[in-house]
Amino acid sequence: MLAFLQSWQVHDELVFELPKEEIEETIPVVRKIMAEAATPAVQFAVPLKVSCKKLV
Repeated sequence: MLAFLQSWQVHDELVFELPKEEIEETIPVVRKIMAEAATPAVQFAVPLKVSCKKLV
């Protein structure tokens, strides 16, 4: 089980805290959750882009 926690939200940016050893495993999970966050309520005509940065 992953142990990430959303600690900040500034406009359209989210900041998560997690153990360093879980970064690579967590990124695809967060990316998928954010890319599909509006579904099924909203269907976008263009893809929603999600980017992740590692600040260690």
